[in-house]
Amino acid sequence: MSLKNNVFFKEQFLEFIEEEKNFFSHYKNRYIVNFLEIIHKNYPNIKLPNNIKTNLENFYISLFIKPSIKNNNYKDLIIMSDLLKKYKTNKAIINKSFLLMINHYIKYIFASSDIQKLKKLINLIDFYSNFLNYHFEEENFISKLPKIIFRLYDLKQKLYVFGVYKGVPISHNTQIISINKKENSIKIYANNYHIVAAKFQKEIYLLEPKSNTTLKAY
Repeated sequence: MSLKNNVFFKEQFLEFIEEEKNFFSHYKNRYIVNFLEIIHKNYPNIKLPNNIKTNLENFYISLFIKPSIKNNNYKDLIIMSDLLKKYKTNKAIINKSFLLMINHYIKYIFASSDIQKLKKLINLIDFYSNFLNYHFEEENFISKLPKIIFRLYDLKQKLYVFGVYKGVPISHNTQIISINKKENSIKIYANNYHIVAAKFQKEIYLLEPKSNTTLKAY
């Protein structure tokens, strides 16, 4: 997530969200209504969970009121993942809900004719769309480190790290240096090629050669 984080902060989206907090706060209830209407329209026979409105509210808050991109904190950003995986068109639901927001925002800033603000919102929506769709599509995504990671770390097991750089597969001997349980992340040895490749690819792979176990990492 380092590349995505850099984009998020480089574009100063936090400042934009703070500047437009009145809009985002005012639009929260409308977003929830729109989101539910999109689901009901496309899936009229689907029974939604009782806490769907609460989940949607938390989801919206984590995006537009108290963003939690920082420190790899994905918990709030993927609370809707299980729900949206039930629908094959989860991308359409997310994109349509954001499109309605943009339309509402156009009316909101029409009097000031501040096109730069509109561009900022569109860039923010584009960032969130790519970020969310990527994680919602990942069927095996887990928020906690698997037990095998701790075992490999305790054993100081030699591993291989795989990645792709400019279309060419690359591998490197590696080892888990440390584990951060709070952030559910690990540090490994990597050469310069893997560091660069990790900036441009969505994932890398760790291979434990003895059991031929492969783990996908982000």
